[in-house]
Order: sequence, then C-alpha cells, then structure tokens
Amino acid sequence: LTFSEEECTSPVWSPDGARVVYSASPQHGRRQNDLYSLTVGVNGAHGAPQRLTPDDNVECWSPAFSPDGARMALLSNRSGFDELWLMASDGTRLTQLTQLGRDIEEFVWLADGARLVTLVNQDACDVLYIINANDGSAQRVNCPPGNFSTLQRCADPDALIAGYDAPASAPALYRVELSSGAMQALTNACAAALDQVPFVTPEHVRYVSGDGWDIPALLYTPPGGLEDAR
Repeated sequence: LTFSEEECTSPVWSPDGARVVYSASPQHGRRQNDLYSLTVGVNGAHGAPQRLTPDDNVECWSPAFSPDGARMALLSNRSGFDELWLMASDGTRLTQLTQLGRDIEEFVWLADGARLVTLVNQDACDVLYIINANDGSAQRVNCPPGNFSTLQRCADPDALIAGYDAPASAPALYRVELSSGAMQALTNACAAALDQVPFVTPEHVRYVSGDGWDIPALLYTPPGGLEDAR
C-alpha cells in the first residue's frame, strides 16, 4: 500500500473499513513523525496518501479512531511531553486534550466513545487515568501498584482488558474495573513453584546524584531487612 522512502508504522483501519491511517517518519535526518490517511478500495486499490498532521518537525504517532469514527486520538510531543491530542477524522481541528505534564505510554478509547484511558509511568509504577474526551479532565484509577501493558477496550464501557505484572505477580491478562480499580485475572501462566517464592516488593526511594539530579529508584531489600543483607 505504501511505496515512499519513509518508515511506516502503527496502521489502523477506520471503523467503516474505507481508510488506513498510519504514522510515517524519515529514515534519516529530521526527528519527525506524521500521520497519513490512505483510502483503500476493492482489491486493495488506493489513491495517494493524505497528510493529516502539520509538517512542522513535531512527532505524532499511535493514531486511534473513536468507536463512531468521528474523531481520532494520537500521541504527540508538541507540548514537550508525550500527551494525548484529538483531531477530526479528516485531520482538521488538531487540539491538545491532556495536560498531565508527563509522558503517556499508551491509551485506548472506551466503548462509550466519550472517554479514553491513558497509561503513565510514575516512579516506576504504571498509573491509569480516565480522560474525558470533551474537556481533557483526568481521573486516576485506583489500581494496585504494578506494570500495565497492551490496553484493550471491551464491550463494557466501565472496564478494560490489560496485561499486568508486579514484583510479586507474574504477567497475566486482567479485567480492570475502572470505577473501583478492582482487577480480575483472566489468565494464569505462573508455574506452581513460583507461588512458594518469597518475592520482595521494592520500596520507592529518591536520591541526589553527583551532579545534583533528583533520581527516583527502587530499593529491594531481603525479607528480614537491610540487617540481613549485612
């Protein structure tokens, strides 16, 4: 479908199946990503790609259509952080949605099309925020500390499916209830022997480096504390 010299990633179909939107970046030179739309017809016939984002040396990636196809969410570093932006499905009205002041790693539209869930790393733990798609207001989901990945919406607009692991929990798929933060394991690939291992939950600490930077870190100590380590 594409034959340019740019590297193309993150393709998504529009809900009506008529277009593919993807991210493309130069192989060399400028650090820039742009979103393009490609209309695909019967037997793969297609026209020329249409640029959706401004050609202004800014990175835009991870396009995702709203469930009704009217809007598109994307990540962009235009503000200095990797924040969530919205545009109309034709590329007009590009506006910044979130003001979290942190880099968003992932996001997913919820089934109601009125909200999204973002994944943000804070002090080595992943935090989920529900984002209002109209005003950008953010509400933190009260989940146990750990690491989330591969957020996927489900039919219930108040839940999502995600990969999750923690220092004492092996990776598995979970259903996350957004109102309460309650989590239900859907898979269990953990070997039975691991249940007997005394995994250590680290302590979040901060220290000042030699050049004055404040560094967040995870401190793992033996089950009996630092005295056991000595």
